[in-house]
Amino acid sequence: MDVFDIFFPKKCLECGRFGKYICNNCFSKTEQAFAICPGCGNPSRDGLRHSYCKYKTPLNRLILIWKYSGVVRKALIGLKFKLAFSIAEELANRAVTQLQTIQLADSLLVPIPLHPRRQNWRGFNQAEEIGKIIASKMNWVFEPKLLKRIIDTPHQIGLNKKQRLENISEAFVLRYKDPSLITYNSSLILFDDVYTTGSTMKEAAKVLKKAGFDNIVGLAVAS
Repeated sequence: MDVFDIFFPKKCLECGRFGKYICNNCFSKTEQAFAICPGCGNPSRDGLRHSYCKYKTPLNRLILIWKYSGVVRKALIGLKFKLAFSIAEELANRAVTQLQTIQLADSLLVPIPLHPRRQNWRGFNQAEEIGKIIASKMNWVFEPKLLKRIIDTPHQIGLNKKQRLENISEAFVLRYKDPSLITYNSSLILFDDVYTTGSTMKEAAKVLKKAGFDNIVGLAVAS
């Protein structure tokens, strides 16, 4: 326990019990997210893209860990607005436990970037913080600067599917090209904290597909 924990002790974001932001009891009530096709959003075995959805999305697979509810939802909200990096560590550690059964060796993890203006205001990118810990524990290459967000898009909350697509269109660019990233990594894992309609992740994946990455897997903590 460090000095910060003495003066500001951790307590569960759901029940208020001291010790952790995500206590074991509240976490046990967390539901797993449904496995869906990244193209059509319908149920799919292991989140693999249906063959008939090949031209709907550049994502080959979509891995969603938990439903966006309960203590996981409160942890993600707390991470964004309370700026508690310990929340990111707890979420990442629990996510790794789920991911260890998934065969994704020799992978490259790229977090969805924030626009510089928003990141400067917040002080950090929550997807980058969680993704960094996951990548380290899964022995994946972590590449947080590969993508750049060039349009400071308004929040997607409250927008319908068409509006979300228009809102996020051409918001991302590739910062640099490094052929070795494609040669030595079997999968590129595009990571975000929350997946809703998938418009943000799909738009970012388009840029990566054009850069030569063939096997792009979407990964999100909650949906």
